[in-house]
Amino acid sequence: MASEVSSILPSYLTPAIPYHTFNRMQVACIEAWDSDCNMLVSAPTGSGKTLCFELALLRYLHLALTSSEKKYLPASGLPRKVVFIAPTKAICMEKGHDWKRRYAFLGLRVEIMTGDVYAAGSNSILLNADLILTTAEKWDSLTRNTCSQAVPGVLSNIALLFVDEVHHIGNSRGGTLESVITRMFVTSDQLKQNISSAQVQSLRVIALSATVKNVGEVGRWLRVDPEHILQFDQSYRPIQLEYAVLSYPIRNRWQSSKVYDSRILGVWQKFSSGKPALIFCTSRRQTSSSAAAMVENLNRVSPGSGSDGNALTKHLSFEERNQLRTEAQRCSDKSLRALLMNGVGCHNAEMSPQNRQLVERLFRECLLLCLFSTSTLAQGVNLPARLVVVAGTSVYYDGSLQECDKNMLLQMCGRAGRPGLDTKGVAVIMTSNTNARRYQNMEKALPTRLQSQLKATLEESMNAEIARQFITDIPQAMLFLKSTFYWVQEKEKHRIELLDDEGKLNALLTTTAVEAMKKLARLGLVRFDDDLFGVNSTNAGVTMAKYCLSCETLGLLMTEIPKVSSPAGALRVLAAAPEVLEGVCVRRAEKKSLNELNEFIRVPVHGKVKEPLDKAIVLIQVILNATITTSCIDFSLQSEALRLAKSVSRICSCLLSLVLGLSLKGPYEAIFSTLQVCRGLVSRCYWDGPTVLRQIRGLTSARIKALSRHGISSIEALRMADFSLIYEIIGAKSPFAKVLRERMNEIPRFYVKANATRNTHDGQITHIQVHVTYSGQLGHLKVRRRPEEGGFILLGSHSRGFLDIKAFQLDGNDKEITFQVPRDSRPSREKWIDVIVGTVNIIGIDETVRFLCDRQDQDCRSPARTALANNDKLKPKAHHKPPEHVANLSVTDGRVSKRFVQTTVSQALSRISNRKTIARVPEVRAYVVAEEEKHTKAPANVIMKAEEKAETSPDISPGPSSPSPHEANAMQSEIPTLDDANCTQAATRSQKKTQRHGRSQALFSSKKARPCLTRTEVPDAPVPEATHSSPDPCQVRKSFHKEQHCREYDDMLRSLF
Repeated sequence: MASEVSSILPSYLTPAIPYHTFNRMQVACIEAWDSDCNMLVSAPTGSGKTLCFELALLRYLHLALTSSEKKYLPASGLPRKVVFIAPTKAICMEKGHDWKRRYAFLGLRVEIMTGDVYAAGSNSILLNADLILTTAEKWDSLTRNTCSQAVPGVLSNIALLFVDEVHHIGNSRGGTLESVITRMFVTSDQLKQNISSAQVQSLRVIALSATVKNVGEVGRWLRVDPEHILQFDQSYRPIQLEYAVLSYPIRNRWQSSKVYDSRILGVWQKFSSGKPALIFCTSRRQTSSSAAAMVENLNRVSPGSGSDGNALTKHLSFEERNQLRTEAQRCSDKSLRALLMNGVGCHNAEMSPQNRQLVERLFRECLLLCLFSTSTLAQGVNLPARLVVVAGTSVYYDGSLQECDKNMLLQMCGRAGRPGLDTKGVAVIMTSNTNARRYQNMEKALPTRLQSQLKATLEESMNAEIARQFITDIPQAMLFLKSTFYWVQEKEKHRIELLDDEGKLNALLTTTAVEAMKKLARLGLVRFDDDLFGVNSTNAGVTMAKYCLSCETLGLLMTEIPKVSSPAGALRVLAAAPEVLEGVCVRRAEKKSLNELNEFIRVPVHGKVKEPLDKAIVLIQVILNATITTSCIDFSLQSEALRLAKSVSRICSCLLSLVLGLSLKGPYEAIFSTLQVCRGLVSRCYWDGPTVLRQIRGLTSARIKALSRHGISSIEALRMADFSLIYEIIGAKSPFAKVLRERMNEIPRFYVKANATRNTHDGQITHIQVHVTYSGQLGHLKVRRRPEEGGFILLGSHSRGFLDIKAFQLDGNDKEITFQVPRDSRPSREKWIDVIVGTVNIIGIDETVRFLCDRQDQDCRSPARTALANNDKLKPKAHHKPPEHVANLSVTDGRVSKRFVQTTVSQALSRISNRKTIARVPEVRAYVVAEEEKHTKAPANVIMKAEEKAETSPDISPGPSSPSPHEANAMQSEIPTLDDANCTQAATRSQKKTQRHGRSQALFSSKKARPCLTRTEVPDAPVPEATHSSPDPCQVRKSFHKEQHCREYDDMLRSLF
């Protein structure tokens, strides 16, 4: 029985429906247009049940446009919004683009919100859209955000909720879907309680599902009356589906694909009638290998096929074959191009989006007659075919081979049959002899029973409701739990044994809710009131809900982060988070690429890449490493690396909030390392080294490498570099060179002043007042996730440990923050305290000062920053003196040779940024003394002074760990050097001091050879004047550890080339 569309819908709405008649199942669902009741439709794939959504939407549009003469929505849009929730991003994209096109004539504003839409643009979309298409995970993260002004208004202003493929509540992701639907119900109920029910319309829910066994339970949860729960069997499919099961002897289950590959061509010839076929494979690798085997079989069956084509393409016309060849040339992958030329294609996550779209388009145009794909295509892009072949039923899952789920198998088989093009569809299941009986009579097979998955995530769901202040006491928690599918099934399970006793059922409900909240309290996420009745969320609970973290991930962070002592350790802990490792597996075909990438990352995996954690550590750093281009790895690893980077970035943002809110405490080394790593991962760069320059808009990887080769490997070094050098590196004619100079002046900069005073009452508390002056802005820095622009002040040291941390807003005003620190009775040399000021989500612009906090009224500034900021000699020089006669050094196997070139000694020496290095290389020192006395008679005393300073200066670093080589290169740009004027003024004192110490002959005694490493050029820097009698914080900051001296000597010598 069919019905005309024009006989049901008003004439001005009929253009929205792409066909003229409704099929038998669609006619049975006309009540979606006639009433405002909730509906649940369970029907097989390909029956046309999506029309139920459109009929309900058209009814709502019709009611809104009744009083409009133009039948076009006003600028304000619909009075209330419509939300469509689908299981995959692909469905949202497909439906969204289709509905945008078909409903444009009514002025309906359709927006797609998936994981690609960042929080920064979410509010405007929520406020302006009429129809929102999203996934359960995205909608969950949006509706949890109570800080957003748009979310509360949107949640209370939804008229229609469409849930596609609601049977997904039974899989591993079902807990999230169940939670968000329950949240919509309780929000609607709460609104009706606060406002008169006559003024508030109920939320209407339309849910579609595949055939399931317990559809009645799902209907009760969705508040659907029994008469509106509609079930349809396979007989309601507009195109009838035929099933065939082919079994084969399989000796090795791990190599079963080879058995199927040799027989797929025969299956296609027997069942397809020369029309397109969709072959589902059990792995990505099988899609490409089976497609290649198909082409080999075609060449063997029809060798040397001419203009008539092979066994596949001969079913195409001459024009279609020419079109296929032309389209195949657009493919960037050579192996895929060869497949397409033969009428065969493959579709998997390893392919680039452009190639996937090309394959989909060719298949829709019936130019590809065999498409090999993974099972994800069954629930994603709609690509119906005449024939569907399931090439194997054993799927690798959770470390072993398991048989395919029947619901998924029915989804794949339902793709057979193209509406309007075919009169029937054929589904062929290829399996082993031992499993053949399992798949017989698939058309009569009973559907499986859906089971709620909320129990595994019940604590996370209740914490989200407590954080958004819906649950404030135990009765509210019971109310939320009553609205879940989980409780519907629990009540059915215990109804018989509890004899329908409502009192016992309520006691069971109370026990379940209280146990979940007690677990949250043990994790520090919630706190009970004194009467143990009310409940409130802690800062940690709000943060966890905001960033959608699981209890397992939060427990791992709370336990392991305080144990780390270096950034590498913090990175490994983040990579081990359950949410990061979910779905990560090391495929055999990926091991070679992963092991090669492991050689180019900062924190390598020890040994070979074998475990999922090893793979996660490697792929996360692929995104951070500027030397690794994504074109060097295949697309599957690229996409997986991006997915891991997004997950880790979200966890890092949460971890930063926990640290700044003092919800996570630990040793100073752990907190400092966590801040460094988290900010680097959020900005997609390492915590130090040249990759921090990636945060500046316009600096590509090639430009960063060029700057690094010239010793510019930090934001501060780039800020202080002579721009004549920058123009030379980037290119004076490049438009970006001038833009960069302007942007460098606007990069944020901190000026820190610390003052310590002791409490006059008991003398046991020291008050540290930190004054922060902030200049610049964050607009020219690329911050991936920046919910707020905030700064922080960290206090601590190696000896005293972590003292305190406080956050502040970057609003352009000066900040004065006071800390209270207990007085330390240890010796004075152990009382150093670091004051580190930085931004929450940006790495590389921190400012550190160090001082003795037990000295009363001590005023401490950063001498390095003050000297660099006020020294006019750092500006580009307008004139240069003509070169003079000087020596140039070279290094060969530890020996220093000399030759003379036309340049000045002082210019050569100014390229050596660390004078302490000269003093520690005897051959260089002796030669420099002799040559300087001969030509300028200047630096002998300076070298001796550097030698004394090298012997007396302690090796202290401001951070909790020794600086890496990247940090050392960045520090060299701030270490003082000498120029011609300083050398001339010190000549006389130098000669007298050399004679007094009697060390001239000893300079040539050391013959120790040092290895030759890579050349590092460091920009010039001035000499700051000493401001304290205590160890100079500036010099302390630039000192290197002893194990780095060998590299430092050789870099200095090679810089003279």
